[in-house]
Amino acid sequence: MTDGVLRVCESCPLPVRQEALSRGWRVIGPGSTEDEVSGCPVSQPASERRRKTRRGRIGVAENPPAGSRVFELYWRNSRFTKSEFKTGHDRAGRMNHFPHTKCLTKKDLLIHAMRKMRAVHGKIYDFLPMSFILPSEYTKFVHAYAAEDDDQVCASAKKSIEGHSGDKSAGRAVWICKPSDLSRGRKIFLIKDLSDLHYDQQYVVQRYVPNPLTIGGYKVDLRVYILVTSMQPLRVHIFRNGLARFGTVKYDDKMQDIDNLFSHLTNSSINKLSNTFDHDKEVIGSGSKWDFGALREWFKSNQLGEAAFATLWARICDISLCTILTALPSKPVSSSCFELFGFDILVDAALRPWLLEVNCAPALSIDGSTDRRVKEPLIRAVYDLVQQQQPVVKTNRRRGLRAIAPKNSKLRPASGKTRICPLPNAGLPPRPATAVAGQKQKGPCAGASAGAATTMTREGQQGASGDDSGTENFRAMAASTEAGQHDDNDYKDDDDDLSRFDCIFPFDETTAQAALLMATCQGQASQRKLAEAIRIIVQEIRKRRRGAMQAECAVSTEVTASR
Repeated sequence: MTDGVLRVCESCPLPVRQEALSRGWRVIGPGSTEDEVSGCPVSQPASERRRKTRRGRIGVAENPPAGSRVFELYWRNSRFTKSEFKTGHDRAGRMNHFPHTKCLTKKDLLIHAMRKMRAVHGKIYDFLPMSFILPSEYTKFVHAYAAEDDDQVCASAKKSIEGHSGDKSAGRAVWICKPSDLSRGRKIFLIKDLSDLHYDQQYVVQRYVPNPLTIGGYKVDLRVYILVTSMQPLRVHIFRNGLARFGTVKYDDKMQDIDNLFSHLTNSSINKLSNTFDHDKEVIGSGSKWDFGALREWFKSNQLGEAAFATLWARICDISLCTILTALPSKPVSSSCFELFGFDILVDAALRPWLLEVNCAPALSIDGSTDRRVKEPLIRAVYDLVQQQQPVVKTNRRRGLRAIAPKNSKLRPASGKTRICPLPNAGLPPRPATAVAGQKQKGPCAGASAGAATTMTREGQQGASGDDSGTENFRAMAASTEAGQHDDNDYKDDDDDLSRFDCIFPFDETTAQAALLMATCQGQASQRKLAEAIRIIVQEIRKRRRGAMQAECAVSTEVTASR
């Protein structure tokens, strides 16, 4: 018998609690009785509420029924403290945040991380608009503003000479300013003139992406859901459905009225306040959201075609994976953690995706039928995948490595025996795993990268020759996806199921080897191993992108020839 327990705080979204109850789980924490979760609060004495709150804290557990195995899931919107991570890592459960992912979800730290990756790996990291952090980078921003302004004014003057209407103010570059620590569109504004820039806290100022994709004349961006179930080895999944979010006032391509946020911002929390929110708008209809099914149908009916949507989706998968690579830890991380991210992607008229920001706790509350079609299957799929990919935890309480390490690791506990305790998999059958050690290296692991391939193979052989079941667990997770084979992530005509996750890493045997290399990053050589693994992964992404571009060119040539 496998029981489930969801431990929550007050900020835990209601649909997450409802999904736990639908599975027959117990919900422990503030507002955790079934009547409260279903929307019917029950009056309770203060002592009872305090007792339930204490029981909802990490490290305080109820005694499970005899003979049962309890899967515990800790879910909160805010981050866990260091002590809570330490306690949670020793328990048989999963926590919905990783310790060190602020570099993704905090706007200023994301800019720093992307700059570092851009300096090392080149133009493949050119998917973040030009950004500056104020006030520390005010001087750099002024220089960039002046350069962009000169370019735009020159272009406007050229149009005027050619007989088109030219206006200096209209030709100026537009910048979007947003606080580095706020969400839901709060305190966001646009500027053309430097004199309009005012801020009372740390801000991020970002080049406004010109010529965005519009549908029915309305600006649109995408909310994409990325689930990371493990950092060591790295496992990244993308949800096949998501939200296309619209402005509720037609986009002003001449940028005459930059103060109209309903035209230039697509945040749902802003546009639901618009007077036209409930109007039946051209093409997009009432409200301000589509799911990806409706977006895909629009691509089919539009001259762009479904192939364009598949190409866009492949690019989104690539930039999502490249972004996650910036948060890889060089130190061991427990397999008890997972995290669901909300990526905000803006698509321009050339179907090039741009990363705007990453949200650590994407809104899971349901507001309308579109949210219900997307978020209920999303939460259900997260539960299934988190239970299916069981972590490995240690039962001893001594300080030391919280994740499984090879026997010769210097990070093992100083003394005491260690027992490996895999969590129950909720009755799911085990998935087949394909060994990767000893296989012939391909791509960047061959030829010029022979040293890296030798290192990776040696790591795999060391794990295979030893009797450490933790290393074997790493190998199995790195070598296989949920289906036992690497998945094709593109949308297909014969696969319209949008209610599941696709594994986007690892996506071939070379990246599976790289995942194994990252999972064995221990000791002083961890930084070098991690950098080498990331380099191999980025090379594989480049190679895959080149192959996709060649295929697109071949198809385009065939179509042209047939005409």
